[in-house]
Amino acid sequence: MNDPERGTGHQASDSESDRRAITLADVVHELRAIRSVLASQQAELLTAKAAARFLSISVATLYRRAANIVILKPVAVSPGSRRWKRASLMQYVAGLEPGPEKLKRKN
Repeated sequence: MNDPERGTGHQASDSESDRRAITLADVVHELRAIRSVLASQQAELLTAKAAARFLSISVATLYRRAANIVILKPVAVSPGSRRWKRASLMQYVAGLEPGPEKLKRKN
């Protein structure tokens, strides 16, 4: 640990700080990669309002349907925060059978 030329042990501490700097740089790089992945996944997760808009229904109707239809179950992203997968919503829409359109006529 002691550096015979310096006599104070600075060599060992410099080496330790180099290792920490490399480790810290690796951690920063990894965190940036994770942030990038999460940002791309966020585009695929929709809020209740956005999911309801996507399905052309109200938010209340979305929650009622999600309670009864497995494919419409939201994902818990944090306590008290739910998101819907865009792919699941698209799968739900694809599985709907076309029915007769209801037209409202004003007389």
